[in-house]
Amino acid sequence: MSVREDTIGYILSNIHDFPSIHTLEFTVIDDGQTIPPPPYDPPRSHNHGPTYLTRLWIISRSGDSLLNMLEICRERSIQVDDVGGITYSSSSSSLVSAVLARASKTWPDITQLSYMDKDRSGYKRQYNRSTLEPCIITPSLLIHLLTLRSLTSLDLQPFGPFILDPTFLDRLAASCPLLKHCVFSTDKRFPHIKTGEPQWGLRFTDALRFAGKLPHLRILGIASDARRPPTPSATDKQTQEIAVCPTLEELHIGVSSIDDVSYVEDLMRRSVPNLITLWWQYSANLNMRTELRMSEGERDIWQEVERNLGLLVY
Repeated sequence: MSVREDTIGYILSNIHDFPSIHTLEFTVIDDGQTIPPPPYDPPRSHNHGPTYLTRLWIISRSGDSLLNMLEICRERSIQVDDVGGITYSSSSSSLVSAVLARASKTWPDITQLSYMDKDRSGYKRQYNRSTLEPCIITPSLLIHLLTLRSLTSLDLQPFGPFILDPTFLDRLAASCPLLKHCVFSTDKRFPHIKTGEPQWGLRFTDALRFAGKLPHLRILGIASDARRPPTPSATDKQTQEIAVCPTLEELHIGVSSIDDVSYVEDLMRRSVPNLITLWWQYSANLNMRTELRMSEGERDIWQEVERNLGLLVY
């Protein structure tokens, strides 16, 4: 349903009166007015106990609005199995982290968690390194995810790029061993301030090792550096360290760097033998600086890898 933010607050505050409701999906109507956070009624004298929802999705104008809704759920002991939030703005990294922290603390046993910024492709205004910098998502901002041991699906697609590292992926795999679906937005690079080269915290082999540590994983989305290492010894070491993930069917590599067909093809044949689909992203969005996007040459290389492996093309 499409309602004003204050109406959503009222519905959530009184959800105890509707025990037959199990799924709620709201779209916040933005009528141009500034709507204050919904008032929280003082707790009633009689105890209703927790309310259980199978699914709660809120599409709102900002991350602040999502925080307001999550706070009501915490105050009202509303338990949710599948929660998702979509905003119409490009949220800062601190705001994304606050939403994830609030959701993790409110629902420690949640199984599915999603977050998306609708403007993540940057069509609404010009984007470059300086405008992206406040939106970068690093491991320290995702620490609360490590408490969600029942998580089976994690889909995070804020506007800002992720710069992850192998240590965080190791901790995530150990903390959330039931993951079947794990996607971090892969549609932008973050360029070095001097060279313009993309800054990657992960190599492609790191992503494959992460997949190999999750026995149920079917869908993985992580952008990384898939270029061949500069020396033969480094190539041999990384190739030897990859793990096999027989359950993986979809791999979203987005704007990952690549420079050698045979290197990546060999890694994928050995690590993900049952892969069906490879998702890469070449954007012609003129509002996005070229250093944030995949080059045409890299696009052609990923296409060749895709053809050689006989993967589905979309």
